[in-house]
Amino acid sequence: MTEKMKTTADLIEELQELAASGEFKVLVLAVGFDKTTEFVFSTESGRLEKLNGLVKRGGEPIGFVGITVPDSDDLSATVMTKPLAEHAKEAWVHDYLDSLAASFGRTVEEASVGKVLPGEH
Repeated sequence: MTEKMKTTADLIEELQELAASGEFKVLVLAVGFDKTTEFVFSTESGRLEKLNGLVKRGGEPIGFVGITVPDSDDLSATVMTKPLAEHAKEAWVHDYLDSLAASFGRTVEEASVGKVLPGEH
């Protein structure tokens, strides 16, 4: 049985709930296109309007990518991914999110924000 597809408003609500947990330094909803990925950040204004625009242009919401930073001073971070429930059993979604997590990790390290440790994908 396939999960019921969530509305864009549901996805933004889930994004906000995850962000409110305080676990993430950065949290985004990844929206996939044929040749690129765009992100809706939990902290940006107009999240729902942006997501609606991305979906209207043919984007498919895939899942969440977040960076956690521990309270310690060791400058380590962990990239976490969470596929949307309706895609959770699809192998390509996990591969896609793993690829995004690796890219996020490289970006964080290149920005000298910290060292990214393997996390949950």
